[in-house]
Amino acid sequence: ISVSIFHRKGKYMKIVVLSDVHNDKDNLKKIIAKHRNEAQLFVFLGDGIDNFEDVTAFDSKVKSVCVKGNWDYDSGKSAYEVFNAADKTFFITHGDLYDVDISLDNLVRTAKSKGADICLYGHTHIAAKEIREGLLVLNPGAVTGRGAYCIFDIADGKVVAEFKNLI
Repeated sequence: ISVSIFHRKGKYMKIVVLSDVHNDKDNLKKIIAKHRNEAQLFVFLGDGIDNFEDVTAFDSKVKSVCVKGNWDYDSGKSAYEVFNAADKTFFITHGDLYDVDISLDNLVRTAKSKGADICLYGHTHIAAKEIREGLLVLNPGAVTGRGAYCIFDIADGKVVAEFKNLI
């Protein structure tokens, strides 16, 4: 596991969170194009990592952190990442290895053990946000279909998460 640092202390940071592309490159391209000039970071939570890398590989404006999902067999990516951005610690994973379709308990326990403030997961295709034991736990939904994703605006330690849909 690697720890990446995206540090903009005392400044505003915009993060776009995406998951579950499942070959819907049209929606993915629209989301990337819409936010590539304003987002400092894109977080991809798996299931279509090859799609994400195909679309963003030669775009120097797109900085990203990615994890593999249950669709991403030979991606070579990790099942989870821990990183810091704008003074917040993020734990990101696809979610399948934590049985998120049954319960968030394993996910929350693991994220807290890694010192996370924010936990991001995908897999279920259902956008969701809740606070568990002081931890912000969020699923952006699926890019495939309605083009669901989430935007994090972080400023001076305050986090605002807004769900978006292309359709």
